[in-house]
Amino acid sequence: MLNVGGGSVVDIARWSDTYQSIAIQFLNSQMPPLLAPGTIFKDTYPFRDQPVKINDVSGARDVQNFLELLEWLQNQGDPIAFATHLQRSTLPGVQAKSVLWQIARADRTMPNPASSNLILTAGMANRTWMYRHDLASAALGGQLPQDPHAFLALFLGLDGGTLSLPSLVGLAIGLAAQNQVAGFFASDGKNIPDPNQTLFGFRFFEAPAALPEDLGY
Repeated sequence: MLNVGGGSVVDIARWSDTYQSIAIQFLNSQMPPLLAPGTIFKDTYPFRDQPVKINDVSGARDVQNFLELLEWLQNQGDPIAFATHLQRSTLPGVQAKSVLWQIARADRTMPNPASSNLILTAGMANRTWMYRHDLASAALGGQLPQDPHAFLALFLGLDGGTLSLPSLVGLAIGLAAQNQVAGFFASDGKNIPDPNQTLFGFRFFEAPAALPEDLGY
């Protein structure tokens, strides 16, 4: 079972609210700096299957080229390089275990395109369930945090050593995701339960017809 995985590491740093500061710091450290201090990071990177985008941001092409070079250099340690092995066992005569992927729409820590890249490389789009944080937020107002990344952990938060507890609806969504995992393990990977069954009529989870190729926020 894999929850909110993604790749490549460079793409995660490029798109993630949580990790983009690392990309900015690295670009600033080059000689000469590829991103001047105080400049907003904007590389106008085109997502898969999205309309043509005209790159009209000064310096964005140099940033794109540099990040692509880094992506190639760290490819041997990237999860995408090993994703295809999830479909088969490395031991002769031993069948590979089933995999359940769980992702959250509009995840601000592990961006959706990075998760989709990893899942599609593994060839396991049909083994994926997505928590629709956009639908849940629209239906439930301000009862949920902005970033859905911690949905499987019941939306528990830790800031400066202070633990923040989830709302009741956040707790229900997290327990629904955990129950799906428990049912998957209990069946030895043969069945993937529908997590919506415990959400009191709401349908905030789906097996997506297509994986998201944009950030969603």
